[in-house]
Amino acid sequence: MKRFLPIIISLVCWVIFIVLSTLNAVLHYKANFIMILFVYVLFAGAAMGATFICWKIFKPRTEVLEKSTDDKELNYLDYSMELIANLAFIILFCCLMQLQFPNYFDVFFESYIQIGSLRINKFYMFPIVTYLIVPLWFNLIFKGVKEKNFDNNYGSSVIMQILIITLASYLLLMALPNSWCLELAIIEILTVTAAIRKYIWKKWSKKIISIFMIGYIYFWVFALMSRFNQGIRYTLHLSTYLNTSVNYVKMIFNGGLLVGPSSQLLKNQDITQFLVDRNTYILSGLCQGGWIMVIAIIITLFVFLCSTYRLLGKHAISNDYYVLCKAVWYGLALEVVLGTLYSFGIMIPFNLPFSNSLSLCIDTMELGLLICNYYSSLHKDKALPNDNKTNE
Repeated sequence: MKRFLPIIISLVCWVIFIVLSTLNAVLHYKANFIMILFVYVLFAGAAMGATFICWKIFKPRTEVLEKSTDDKELNYLDYSMELIANLAFIILFCCLMQLQFPNYFDVFFESYIQIGSLRINKFYMFPIVTYLIVPLWFNLIFKGVKEKNFDNNYGSSVIMQILIITLASYLLLMALPNSWCLELAIIEILTVTAAIRKYIWKKWSKKIISIFMIGYIYFWVFALMSRFNQGIRYTLHLSTYLNTSVNYVKMIFNGGLLVGPSSQLLKNQDITQFLVDRNTYILSGLCQGGWIMVIAIIITLFVFLCSTYRLLGKHAISNDYYVLCKAVWYGLALEVVLGTLYSFGIMIPFNLPFSNSLSLCIDTMELGLLICNYYSSLHKDKALPNDNKTNE
């Protein structure tokens, strides 16, 4: 039973967050609590079920691939290089099509992909690219290095592939809001770090790895600077919004009671509208339940962060899905930490986990992935000899 404690605690926190999101929606939209709770539970349950089904379907295929390492035709690094070549061709093709038909073909400069009359919203593509495709591809590259016995001669190939994947993900998602691009940068930097730690940190020169990571961070700094190209005007807008936001947060803090709802805050239409825009159940909880509720929410967020970290496994770094699961956990951690700071008036526009309908589905699927990984790794942890057990 003790082995399943991280799963149980994470699921209890998950249910609490669904209820908090429901209360948040009730405050914002004056809707019926039971109706919204039913819809949210339906969405969250469907997302969790879909994750379990996908893991069941696709994981065995990956295990078959893992057992085929004796096949000389199987070469992860070369296979990744072929995919990179196809990706480069697709990027070049999209650029040419966008130059020739700007009104009918747009992949890079809008928040949706337009091909003729077809439009695909990039907001729904973001978690797939950031938390699934990129980590799996990075893992494939470094697994190929391991297959090549960590030969230093493949270093240039690894660097080129990582940079092309990074550039492609940025070009695809750069039209999304600034906070989304910042999240993409942070997650990809941390994902590369996790992959390096798992595969090559003890095999390659630490000096070369450090130089690469510094260059990779500079790459992202340059990319983000090009994204924030409005310069002084953007800074002034940010400063104005920050001052307004801080004033509203101070009003909520001053009007919040120790225990129970604050009628003064709940009747203030300006504050209600601010909460609708902010979409945070910490501030909504302060309005409806007082500071006691805020403290309880923060404790729940901390417990959720710790329990999901344990879902990586006792010996996470030996797990084949370490890079993928680490990227997912980094995403949840960013939402918890930066979303909490955002709730307290710090101008880092990140939502708390499970705080809206889109986040509810995405974060539920991420939690489901961690649970599946943890459950499947339990027997592997038992099989590891004590000398090879590395705690995260």
